[in-house]
Amino acid sequence: MNKFYISVLFLLITIFTLQGQNKKELQAEIESLKATLATTQSSLSESRKNENVSLARAESFETQLEELQITNAQLLKNMSTFMEASTQKTDNIGRALETLREKEAKLKTINETTKANDSTALMLLTDFKKSLGEEAAITVENGAVSIKLDKALLFGSNASNAKLAIDATPMLKKLATVLKAHRAMIISVEGTSISGTGLDVATRQAGALVDVFTTTHQIVPERIRAVGKIGSADALYLKVHPNFDAFYLMVRSDMKQK
Repeated sequence: MNKFYISVLFLLITIFTLQGQNKKELQAEIESLKATLATTQSSLSESRKNENVSLARAESFETQLEELQITNAQLLKNMSTFMEASTQKTDNIGRALETLREKEAKLKTINETTKANDSTALMLLTDFKKSLGEEAAITVENGAVSIKLDKALLFGSNASNAKLAIDATPMLKKLATVLKAHRAMIISVEGTSISGTGLDVATRQAGALVDVFTTTHQIVPERIRAVGKIGSADALYLKVHPNFDAFYLMVRSDMKQK
């Protein structure tokens, strides 16, 4: 009987001992699982944190990429605009250079014409001096050769006389010879008076000279004209010059084309 109780007691003690051990093991396993869970949760939290950082960086990179794309598009647009402006500027420079070359060519023509006129005027001056003598009152003014004529020799002592004297014939012949040798030149016979009352006489005297040159010496009428005007003296001038009207028309035509 005692052995039975002892056995039962031993069995119970063994069971309680085993249960105690299992409980400790379970508690240890639970603690281990808790530790593992805590570690896992910490790792998960860190992973989520890293994920959030990565997502933030990705969004930042996307934003930067969009900004770079916008900047690149703007740069391409600016480059295209610059190229267009550069091409237009090059075209404008080309047109400006072409216009400049045209102006230089026109200016060269004008200068050459002016030089030719000056050369012709010099030749005309030389011919008049040879024909009339060095003492003749000959000047060059604004490209025109001007000769102050002796009114007493041409019309006599009567200042109001508009009929040419016979004594004037030799000088008129000399003048006509030079004028016909320079057929491209334009001729003006200019009578001047210091008062309005003498202007009619001055004009008729100039007309008388023109009549002699055109009828007796066959000067083309289109080349010569008579002019009367108020001046600083009662005088008569023979002025020979290039065709300034044609020269002016040429210059004006060039100016309109610029």
